[in-house]
Amino acid sequence: MKTKKAILILLIFGFVTVATTWAQQGCQVTAYGTVTDISGQPVAGATVIADTSATTTSSLGGYSISRIQINCNSMYVRVSAEGYITQTKYTPGGDGSYNLDFVLEPEVPGECFYCTSTVSGYVRDEQGNPITGAEIITLAPTGIYTATDGSYAVDVTVFDSENSTGICPVNDLFVSVEAAGYNPSELFVPAETCSTQTKDFTMSAATFYGDSSGDGVVNIVDALMIARFYIGFTDNGFIQSNSDVNSDGQITIVDALVVAQYYVGLITELPIN
Repeated sequence: MKTKKAILILLIFGFVTVATTWAQQGCQVTAYGTVTDISGQPVAGATVIADTSATTTSSLGGYSISRIQINCNSMYVRVSAEGYITQTKYTPGGDGSYNLDFVLEPEVPGECFYCTSTVSGYVRDEQGNPITGAEIITLAPTGIYTATDGSYAVDVTVFDSENSTGICPVNDLFVSVEAAGYNPSELFVPAETCSTQTKDFTMSAATFYGDSSGDGVVNIVDALMIARFYIGFTDNGFIQSNSDVNSDGQITIVDALVVAQYYVGLITELPIN
């Protein structure tokens, strides 16, 4: 036990030294601005969404929304309000605050038609093997499961753009699949396609938090691999999905320290929140 504690102390000292010389993974991105109608009047109470973050506009139509973007990708910002057409814009990639103003157009009265689209395909693992009994989910559980060959078919309701008049609400639709021992998977279905659509799923094995090396155990090697990834080195076999052990959406020096603590018995469960 003394040896393990000594290892932990050395790791913490080394990790903290590294942390002072390398920037944290991910970028802090903020979008702000105003939401108005076509006459220039503020739209109060509009919903503003950026991935899993959400807020509403003030009485003057103002908003500000922030999140950390892994790999510093661009962030989408979607604004919706009753009686208006939903609008989406994107920030550039990288750190920073970006002004995104929205001018919402009113929904035009007209007749809206919807149709049924059949979505079908196969659900397989990363090696191409069929996954039997995976549950297919649209807006809610469907009671539909994959067959022994991994195949499925499900009917979804979509917007009929050819026969509708005016401008009608069109909601993005996703079909997702869940299976024991696998991470859930989700695919986008165009909301204006009435024809049959093919959507094949590839499911990855469920996350084994802390096992960054993929050898089936959590040990000091995993902590070192995370630390090396943090400073810019990616070892062969490194599994990023297993390495965010503090559930903050990033892989940082903190994750390496948590794995080291788990290895010496200071914590007993992963991930931590």
